[in-house]
Amino acid sequence: MNRVALETTLLIHGVPRAASLPLFRELETIVRAGGATPALVGVVRGEPVVGMSEQQLADMLGAGSAEGGFPAKLNTSTLGVAMHRGRNGATTVSATLELAAAAGVRVFATGG
Repeated sequence: MNRVALETTLLIHGVPRAASLPLFRELETIVRAGGATPALVGVVRGEPVVGMSEQQLADMLGAGSAEGGFPAKLNTSTLGVAMHRGRNGATTVSATLELAAAAGVRVFATGG
């Protein structure tokens, strides 16, 4: 089944926290209605994840990053540093594209 990459910056930094999980569920529904599998992209404790679960997103929204703050907004220039330091991070368009391509995901939807 085809996968559609979704950036996490929209959900972490682009909308109020209370709207993040409902928006994620709505995006999942839309992608599935189109016959594809949603693949939310982010960095969880330093590990790139292409296909984050709702629980991983909720944990990121609630707990923040490994150093106790809100998850960083990661682009291609900061992605490696966050991974090396074991941090959580929300991927921007550039970082999402890089991680999705490395995972073989060829379709990408952005929020902005």
